[in-house]
Amino acid sequence: MIDIPGYKISNIFHEDSKVILYEGYDKEGSPVFIKALKNKNPDNDDINKLKGIFFSNSKFNKIDGLLKVIDFVQYNNFYALVLEHFQGKFL
Repeated sequence: MIDIPGYKISNIFHEDSKVILYEGYDKEGSPVFIKALKNKNPDNDDINKLKGIFFSNSKFNKIDGLLKVIDFVQYNNFYALVLEHFQGKFL
């Protein structure tokens, strides 16, 4: 597993060719999802796409019922979004 300052990874929730979705906890113990780029040397397009998701979706954080974007993490060539954990199923 990976180490991310401020977060503890508990398991892999989903994985595909470009991203890994982890379940974990923030430093307060609240559950979170961490959507990370799978490639250890991602290209700028993938990084910019992840940043774009963060900036565009964070504008809607105050709307109830929508998934909240908590953080964008860049650590040792590792890039990830931290998302609100919710009970339910992905479509």
